[in-house]
Amino acid sequence: MVLVWLHTKRYSAVVRKFLERYPGHVEVDRKPVHEPVEAWCTNNRLYRAVNFSLVHNGLEVLGFHDGPSNMWAHESATPFVEQLARERLLRFTVARGPSPLPRTGIFHQVIRRLFGT
Repeated sequence: MVLVWLHTKRYSAVVRKFLERYPGHVEVDRKPVHEPVEAWCTNNRLYRAVNFSLVHNGLEVLGFHDGPSNMWAHESATPFVEQLARERLLRFTVARGPSPLPRTGIFHQVIRRLFGT
């Protein structure tokens, strides 16, 4: 499993760019968002959120847990993340290596749901 950890303080700008590139289902604090992007996609709202998820074509491409300082992207979005880094919207770290979790059981099912593995 590969995670791309995003380091930024421009949370809303990064989320908006991802929404433009990967339109899909958005949840903030595990509740679907039905408001226009301008109403909810602000640094203040994202900073106060504990959980965020953007699912595009059944794959969670962007998310965080325990606040936006723990924001990550799915490995398939790495070229887009590199583009955002060139635009100076973020920095990133790639965490490579095999998953230490077993391939069966509830934990693996949760990880598969979160990261699309």
